[in-house]
Amino acid sequence: MNDYLIKPLDDEIVNNKNAKLHSIIEKLSSREDVSSIYEELLRDFIELYSNEYRHMYSEIGPMMEELDFQKRELLVENIEVFRNLIKKDDRAAQIYGNILKLSDHMSLESRRGNKSKKNKEDMEKLEKKNKELSDKYENAIIKIEKLQTQNVAILGIFSSIVIAITGGLTLFNNAGIIIDQNPANQLFVLSMCSFIIFNLVFVLMMYIRGMVDDLHSDKINWTLSFRRNWPILIARV
Repeated sequence: MNDYLIKPLDDEIVNNKNAKLHSIIEKLSSREDVSSIYEELLRDFIELYSNEYRHMYSEIGPMMEELDFQKRELLVENIEVFRNLIKKDDRAAQIYGNILKLSDHMSLESRRGNKSKKNKEDMEKLEKKNKELSDKYENAIIKIEKLQTQNVAILGIFSSIVIAITGGLTLFNNAGIIIDQNPANQLFVLSMCSFIIFNLVFVLMMYIRGMVDDLHSDKINWTLSFRRNWPILIARV
């Protein structure tokens, strides 16, 4: 019964064996053709699995995590090639079961690592997409608030335009009555009233245009806009 028990190894022996396993993994993950180092690998594995040493899956994982994707795939491929090579070698009969288990553990760890990498990439994509949506949402809220404020302002300006036009028409009628019948005086007063009302309405309309443009751009040059569009009469004055 006791012959089937696994005898514990000294910590120093285990550490040396793990270092040997790490060295084997480096060789298998850095060579395209393992058949060229077959004898060397065979000696390493026979030495590794002597003294009833058994590798632990918990040791394989951290060692393979040090490898990038290409080396990890090359390692899995090479250990499988090496396992097939030792099938016909009587010297490897006693360690074939260990190699088979090692190959299986490496294959499992490789798939786990690839899946973990894919999950990480998917998570990064989701985080990036979430940030983009969050930024768009915040920009939309800002635009909505700005639109609400500007709508109120535009309605107020339109009311002012209506009042200005109505008041101007009333002023024209009163001017014709109050001022004497001298055509020159009437023409001067009516011209001044027209001048003031026209420019007042123009300023209000330009202000509305500026707010509408501001919905599409935050870099409106108000000074340049007014200079380009101010009435010729004002510019000459």
